[in-house]
Amino acid sequence: MAGIGFELQRALRGGSIVKALTVAITGIVIVAGPWLLSIIGISILTGVASYALNEGQELFIAVLVYGYAFSICIFAGLHYAFTRYISDLLYLGKNHRVTASLLLMSGFVTVLSLLIAIPSSLALGNPGIAHAGLLRVGMVIFFVAINLIWIEMLVITVLKNFLAIIGAYLAGMLVSVGAAVWLGSSLGLGGALLGFALGQASVALILFAVVMAWNLPSRARHELRPLLRYAGTYRTLMLSGWLYSAGLWIDKIVFWFSYGKPIQGTFLHLYQDYDYAAYIANLSVIPALVFFTIFTETTFFVGLRRLLMKLGTSIYTRIAEEKYNLKDKSRRIIGRQLSFHGLLVIVLLASLSGLLVKILVVAVFFHMAFLTFFTFLFYLESYRLALRGSAIFFGVNLAATLVSAHWGGVPLGSGYLLASICACLFTGIALYRNLGDLDRLIFSRN
Repeated sequence: MAGIGFELQRALRGGSIVKALTVAITGIVIVAGPWLLSIIGISILTGVASYALNEGQELFIAVLVYGYAFSICIFAGLHYAFTRYISDLLYLGKNHRVTASLLLMSGFVTVLSLLIAIPSSLALGNPGIAHAGLLRVGMVIFFVAINLIWIEMLVITVLKNFLAIIGAYLAGMLVSVGAAVWLGSSLGLGGALLGFALGQASVALILFAVVMAWNLPSRARHELRPLLRYAGTYRTLMLSGWLYSAGLWIDKIVFWFSYGKPIQGTFLHLYQDYDYAAYIANLSVIPALVFFTIFTETTFFVGLRRLLMKLGTSIYTRIAEEKYNLKDKSRRIIGRQLSFHGLLVIVLLASLSGLLVKILVVAVFFHMAFLTFFTFLFYLESYRLALRGSAIFFGVNLAATLVSAHWGGVPLGSGYLLASICACLFTGIALYRNLGDLDRLIFSRN
């Protein structure tokens, strides 16, 4: 994301309020546009057009939430390694291999998604709706579509074509809502879900067309061995992705089955009180992510690049000076990010009511700090330390959430808060220790 951060920094030059607002809106669209558009589309459908979901709005929401949750948990590790692979290909100027890799990965993701989604849809149970078969078909199409969207978004993000992502999502959500209302009015809940899924499939098709229009692929099968080799070389990177993403959802999954309401006739559960509080709390991270994209990451990237350039050309005193500058600038810019986010947290704590949402707002603050340190460890290729940080995040969240779910004296959300604090402390200390020994670490790797 450092590339788009530099573009937004250039747009800020001049200091006018109009430019600042433009950059802020652009940053929000980049870091959270698809997520916000999805939420808006679902809200419109469940609010204005709720008649299309008369047979069971909760079942509709549950299918979408489970699809997103398990899609991220199952495929996140592959996303991390795949992003590294296509970034290296772009650096080498092998654009035709990027699209070939996308073709290969899309085929693999489609097959794996079908192997997961078809048995899950058949095992759903008897939801007691008129067109249950359409609901199952919609489940499968939706799960395949969103998994393809993640892969395609990775490629387009690396290409910095963010407008294509937003345009595709906007068009796709319009199709989703329109098709869900149209089919839902005559075919009930099954038709509504099928229509929504077809809209998401249209997003996948648009994004795929954008990438293919950028560069025609070479033979996809030739990318199989290099991708497998990368998967082996960067297995700690993949594990970090899986544990981090599982850590994001594990508290919600525990509460679904501990306190949640079962969806009639199915194995699905939802605990909407916790999910809604988490959604409100996560909105507070958007400004911090924009700050990270524009200022924090770009500052770190420039300092790291300067140090790496000095390593092969300068005397030790210059190297030590650049190393100190990187550590000092990183400390200051991360401090500014935390101060900015912290002020927002204070405002939210004063304005929001309810202990649960307040706990989650504070947890999101520490989670954002953890994510910052976690990302910078990737920059330093300290994958083992990043893996330990994600393992702490997942393990503490799981253990503490189970305790809070079965022991009434612990407030809900405490597991996520404790996990974020522990992971933040570990990765923060690891990052600053590595920055102090960065020259030695780089030379020892080579």
